[in-house]
Amino acid sequence: MKRTTYLMILFSVVGGCIACSSEAPTVQSSKTLTDDFVQNHKTKASELITPQSKLLATVGKAAQQTILKRMDLDYHPTKDIMTDLGLLMQKGTPQTNYTSVKFVPVITAPSTSAERKKTPFLSTNYEMAWMYGKTIEGENIYFEAEYTDWSKWEPDKNGQAYKYDVERLGQAVVDSMNERKQSRTGPFRWQITYYPKGSFMYKLIEYARQHSDDGSFFVITSGPFHYCKICYFKNGKVYRIFQYSDQEGIEPEELWL
Repeated sequence: MKRTTYLMILFSVVGGCIACSSEAPTVQSSKTLTDDFVQNHKTKASELITPQSKLLATVGKAAQQTILKRMDLDYHPTKDIMTDLGLLMQKGTPQTNYTSVKFVPVITAPSTSAERKKTPFLSTNYEMAWMYGKTIEGENIYFEAEYTDWSKWEPDKNGQAYKYDVERLGQAVVDSMNERKQSRTGPFRWQITYYPKGSFMYKLIEYARQHSDDGSFFVITSGPFHYCKICYFKNGKVYRIFQYSDQEGIEPEELWL
């Protein structure tokens, strides 16, 4: 009898939630939630983020110019730059038309119930940038840029990679390399990943832009390794997209945080 009563109450609560207004208020980063709610529930992203939300901001103009400078270094590296930065760009990456590059918002979201207790619940991420643009051939290309303050970085001197470098290059050379890394400034603190046509992320972003209300997308990141969700607005709701393998199709789902 107690179990039946409990289920009736539970269904009543759920039914009441479903019947709530579909109008999603714009909630700023100062939103807080009660401990009980945080521990037992997640929230529809569309209740926290709307197309007019101030959370949907991009990195500032100065950072944008610095990222574009780093992009130019990637495309036209000197031997010293290639050695110091360990460039990620593949030789086949098509040249980008810099004037076509547009920046999109990146939002940091909690990945655990403990993080959902913190204030702010959501915040604009200014140490990561996503962009899209055109190659000089006119094809779409997408980019991810991540900032690292290398002055706070310390090499793992007990790690196998460090010991291997010392054995191969000598202590003095390795120390010099690490000192140069720690002294990186400006564009050298940004690392850019490129997603040309045919790449996995390219397919996801193309899908998001094709199915969104206005052809745009944004990114929500969470966790220590900056796990990124490609998101878009459709009929006022926030959707994320994913694809488990090349053999499976792209699937959208309404996002909960």
